[in-house]
Amino acid sequence: MKRCIALALFLLCLLQAPSALAYYTVAFTDEVNYWPGFNNNRWDPYLRDWQDNLDVIGSPNLTGGNFVYSGHTLTGIELNYESTSRELVPGDWFFDLDQDGSWDYVLHHILCVGYDGRVNWDGGYALFSVDLAYLGYTDDSWMDDYRASFWPWGYEGRFDHPVQALVDREDWLESVTFSGWEQYLGWNETGTSTWSDFALDLSGYSGTFTYAFAMTCGNDVLFGESTIPAPEPSTFILFGLGGLGVVCYTRRKRRSL
Repeated sequence: MKRCIALALFLLCLLQAPSALAYYTVAFTDEVNYWPGFNNNRWDPYLRDWQDNLDVIGSPNLTGGNFVYSGHTLTGIELNYESTSRELVPGDWFFDLDQDGSWDYVLHHILCVGYDGRVNWDGGYALFSVDLAYLGYTDDSWMDDYRASFWPWGYEGRFDHPVQALVDREDWLESVTFSGWEQYLGWNETGTSTWSDFALDLSGYSGTFTYAFAMTCGNDVLFGESTIPAPEPSTFILFGLGGLGVVCYTRRKRRSL
C-alpha cells in the first residue's frame, strides 16, 4: 500500500512539473521617447514642442504589455495601447539576445504596407533571423537596414525613426499569428494586440535581453531590457519530490527482494 502511495505521488509530481514550466509572463512598459541615438531634433508644429520631448505624438499610446514564455522559449507578446484606428499600422519587434548592439531576430510585418495604411490584418507577421546594428549610427546610413517612419495622409508621426527591418527572404524562420488590432478606439479606450504561435528559444541565454518596437508612424516606440525567466522554486520542488519518490520506491523494492 505504501509503495503504491509513493508511486502515485511520484507520478503526480511528474505530471505537475511540466505544467509549472508551461507558462510565464514578464511585463514590459513604455519608458522611452525614442530609441537611443535616434533623436530627430524636429519641432512639432501641431503639439508645439520638440518631438524628442514627446513620448506620444497623436495616437496610439503604447502603455506596455507582456512577453509570454513556455519554459525558456518566448512564444507570444501582448501589447496594450490606448486610442487607435485601423489606418495606424504596427511595425516590427526587434530582439538583441546577447546584447552586443545588434538585433538577432525580428518579428517583421511581411505584408506590403502602403502609405495609405491599407493592409490585410489576418496574420501578416513572420520571424526572421537578422544581424542589424542599432547603436553607433552617426548619419542616415541606418536607412540601409531599416524602413523609416511613415504615416497616412491626415495623421502625424515621429520623423526619421526606424520602424521596420529590411529583411531577406532567406532569413525567414516561421510564420507568426497576429491578432487584436482594433478598428477604432476612442480617447482613453484601451485594447490589446497579440503575436503568437512562434518559438524563440532563449535557453542558451541568461540575465536580460534588449527589445524594441515601433508603430510604422513612429508616433510611439518601445525600447528596453527584459529579464529571461528562470523556473520558479515550485518547479524545482516538484522535480525534487519526484526524484525522492523514485529513491524511496527503489529502496523499498530492493528490501523486498
